[in-house]
Amino acid sequence: YTTALNLPEGVLIYCLDANRDADTDNPAAGSPVADASAPAVRSVRVRHVDKVLHTYALDLSGTTEDVARNLGELADWIEKRAEAKSEPLTSAVG
Repeated sequence: YTTALNLPEGVLIYCLDANRDADTDNPAAGSPVADASAPAVRSVRVRHVDKVLHTYALDLSGTTEDVARNLGELADWIEKRAEAKSEPLTSAVG
């Protein structure tokens, strides 16, 4: 969709698998995060199309309140990305 709609970036949201995603050898889990409250986000630039894809591991475990909090954090993260859309993710040379 990112390419079809000519968007500079997109988000792939998937359910966090605590057994799989806690494994630091799993590239889908992204880098270990020092702040446990930070979202599990990994970003990659797609070659040849100049698009950025962010993966967001959404934790659906815990109580209803935990899930609601995690969804709120996702919404906050998306809002911050939307506000930053005018800021380049990397410096362009030339």
